[in-house]
Amino acid sequence: MVAEDSSVGRITGAEGARTLALAREAFVAYHARCFWFMDPDLSVKECHLPAIIDGLRRHGDRAAYRIAERLCP
Repeated sequence: MVAEDSSVGRITGAEGARTLALAREAFVAYHARCFWFMDPDLSVKECHLPAIIDGLRRHGDRAAYRIAERLCP
């Protein structure tokens, strides 16, 4: 599970860093299939996680769906 700082509402710690790294990797790997409407040079941040999860689930394959599952809090 991703640690969350309740005072700020942001993911923090090592688990949060791993989550963002996975989201960035998925964004690059699945850009053409799932995120064609987004800037390919996007710097993925926490605020982009819902869109990345949604794109992976809607337009990705089984592996993408599994990645989306791992990105969910």
